[in-house]
Amino acid sequence: MFNKSFSEINSSDIEGLLTSGASEHSNLEFKKQIWGTADEEVREMLRDISSIANAYGGYLIVGIDEEDDTGKAKEIINVSNAEQDRDRILASCMANLHPRIIGLDIKMVECKDNKKVILIKIPDSLNLHQITFKGLYQFWKRHDRQKSRMTYEEIKDTILKNNLASSQNISLLKERKSLMNGRGRSVLMLTAQPIKPEAELFKVGNEKVRDIIRKSGGERRGGWHLNFNSSRPLPSINGLIINDTIRKVEFFRNGYTEAVIELKEDYGYLLKDIASATEGLKVIRSHALVEFTYTFLIKVQALMKEVGYDAPMSFSINLININGFALSEPEGRSESIWSDGSQVIIEPLTFEFLLPEIIAKELCDRLWQAFGFEESPHFKLGKLDFT
Repeated sequence: MFNKSFSEINSSDIEGLLTSGASEHSNLEFKKQIWGTADEEVREMLRDISSIANAYGGYLIVGIDEEDDTGKAKEIINVSNAEQDRDRILASCMANLHPRIIGLDIKMVECKDNKKVILIKIPDSLNLHQITFKGLYQFWKRHDRQKSRMTYEEIKDTILKNNLASSQNISLLKERKSLMNGRGRSVLMLTAQPIKPEAELFKVGNEKVRDIIRKSGGERRGGWHLNFNSSRPLPSINGLIINDTIRKVEFFRNGYTEAVIELKEDYGYLLKDIASATEGLKVIRSHALVEFTYTFLIKVQALMKEVGYDAPMSFSINLININGFALSEPEGRSESIWSDGSQVIIEPLTFEFLLPEIIAKELCDRLWQAFGFEESPHFKLGKLDFT
């Protein structure tokens, strides 16, 4: 609904709902007044929030009055204790919804005339969330402008659909890895995937998306990156693709994003001879692995911001067709050769927030640990450091 990240939504976006005549629907609910602290009001708050999470996700805005018959936003009503109420709502959701809603976010937004509203972002979830407040133990789901307690059949059907979405994620990733492996090239493969893929997040004609795929920043002068100066993204069967002789980035319509970098010695991604290396040993350059991973995440962050996706994602890092290749330890004094098959596959890691440096370190640490080292090089206190 808001074509920007949650942190950037401001008063003009809230006020724009009134000027545009926005109405309540399955992904958007307005509430005139804040819920109280009595048990039944707490239950109602938990029903309101969990019902959206159990449907398609969306936003709930407290402090907007709507027209009764149409649900159209009519007026901003001040929430006098917005900051305290924000904390109370979040604490109650954390304590009384099982499992917790990953990615639930709440903030106060100050609009004209010092009127404050509470904006709640409720992500689409692969889980069903049950209210556990004082023995209630119920599942609720939103239908258009209404919510209702879920029946056994609805619960069963939702679980089956969510399991299908999860299995489709896994199948897509396996298919892409198998495709890369079958081509016989030695590559670094990076992937990012919404936990619940959309049917279509963008149109291939979107020039802003094309610009981001081509060049999204994050590169270090003289370093390795995934920005393209002379190429232009082109339509593909999946969405948009850009490539040169050794690098490729593809952005699928459903949000899946993939980068493939060929590990070719003549392009400097392999070091044949370093001080301690056995002659002829293929040692993968650590700077290249870390920087490609980081700039890939910068690109994904910019793409998701542009298309308005602001929910948890899973990420993977893989080395394919690298039997006999090696990584060096962070200090660079010794190497560890990979001999356990042709692929290093790190199981996808899910993150609630897209923070490139944090995710890059976690992915790279897992990769170096697969080679028997404690952690990856080029990070200090969680920050990139190439000194």
